[in-house]
Amino acid sequence: PPDTGSTQNPLIAAMRDGREIQECPAMLLNRAGQSIPVHFSLIPLHDQDKVVGGVVTVRVGNGAARPASS
Repeated sequence: PPDTGSTQNPLIAAMRDGREIQECPAMLLNRAGQSIPVHFSLIPLHDQDKVVGGVVTVRVGNGAARPASS
């Protein structure tokens, strides 16, 4: 199969290997082209010994405490 960049994309590598990822930091771009810090987690779904899908959760923010708004 063609190389889909799995050496650079932890989601693709984790799905290929059938392993979990917890709280992996990443940056996403919004529509305005601004970078937004996120953390994602991935849990592969298995049917017997085969990975058939996965669940990805994305948490926006860098984990720093934000001041309360008044």
